[in-house]
Amino acid sequence: MIEQLKPTVIDADKNPLIGTLLRVDLPDSPGEQFLKVRCATGREFVLCVHPGMRTAREANAWTYGISPTKYNLEART
Repeated sequence: MIEQLKPTVIDADKNPLIGTLLRVDLPDSPGEQFLKVRCATGREFVLCVHPGMRTAREANAWTYGISPTKYNLEART
């Protein structure tokens, strides 16, 4: 569905688990930002994030309530 809204890519991390930061102008809410991520199972999700996010890493860290400098992915098996 997000692709139908023709999002603008703000930032794309090379790691798909960190994701791609997108901006969408919704009819009643311009400038909404979303993080498109892939989970460890391979499924893709789109999460609404704070409009002040500048990078995908910053947005992903924000979803966990931590700073992007302290955010490190762990290997999951």
